[in-house]
Amino acid sequence: MSFRTPEHSAILNEWMLEASSGPKRIKGLLPAGTPVAHKTGSSGVEWGMIPATNDVGLITLPDGRRLALAVFVANAHAD
Repeated sequence: MSFRTPEHSAILNEWMLEASSGPKRIKGLLPAGTPVAHKTGSSGVEWGMIPATNDVGLITLPDGRRLALAVFVANAHAD
């Protein structure tokens, strides 16, 4: 049984488009209304440092093409 179906892909894309997490990550500097299907991840703060902050997503460009982007930040001392 395959879980890679167009239906499953559509559901996953919908969930990622509706994500409310990370408004200041990939979505943060894009024009309002730009479709971004993404998933964020973060570790907690340890000794004043955030060991991992991540965001991976698909940005839909105005011409309909999609851009895949993954951001992985390690050992951040900034907000």
